[in-house]
Amino acid sequence: MIVVQHRLSQDPTDINTKAENDRLLSHYEHHFSGSLPKSVELVWNCGFISKARLALTYDDFQNEAASADNALPTLLSLPTAQIMTELVLGMTNFDGEPGYDGVIPILCGAEDRPPLRSLYLGDFEYPDESEMSWFIVGDVSDIWFGDSNYGAEGDIADIRPILAGTGIGEVVHLGLRNAEFTDEICQEIVGAPILRRLVVLDLSMGTMSTEGAQVLVYITTTAWLLPLLFANM
Repeated sequence: MIVVQHRLSQDPTDINTKAENDRLLSHYEHHFSGSLPKSVELVWNCGFISKARLALTYDDFQNEAASADNALPTLLSLPTAQIMTELVLGMTNFDGEPGYDGVIPILCGAEDRPPLRSLYLGDFEYPDESEMSWFIVGDVSDIWFGDSNYGAEGDIADIRPILAGTGIGEVVHLGLRNAEFTDEICQEIVGAPILRRLVVLDLSMGTMSTEGAQVLVYITTTAWLLPLLFANM
């Protein structure tokens, strides 16, 4: 399968190679994917899983063996998934409030494998499977502050631990978006320890004035920050 899929990667239009790849997968995929339920969709590349999508149906949820609590550890431990770079999660829970409370600890416990580069949470159909407002995905995206007139809370004091780089690992992308205090962020991030780690600093959708923009101009003229990108200003 490695040889066939490598050949197919060199020429995706080769009909004969594609047919042989389809034949191999239909006959032997279950040998390389363990006891994964049918709700797990796999993308193969040169004999290894490059991408997987786990999305349970209600019938799967009724089957304990097909549950995300069982399927996800099985997927992550497969020898063929050790170089998987993309993981997509749809519905993994139909009991109570929909969300990822059950699978996040599993992902955190498998931090050394596989070498994921992309983790997509929330790949489900709405409103058929869940309303967007019902779904709980946790703190996994850029921080959106919002408008205090509509109940938003938070100020510069709340993000100082982030700017200090305390307990947040090797963060290279920092999004502090839609803030009413973007100028304050600009002023404080100049001397923030986290700044030297960043590749992307996204302050979009905020209330930046000329004062804040002048600070960013100073940062972008600093030689060691040439790779830094201010996205969507």
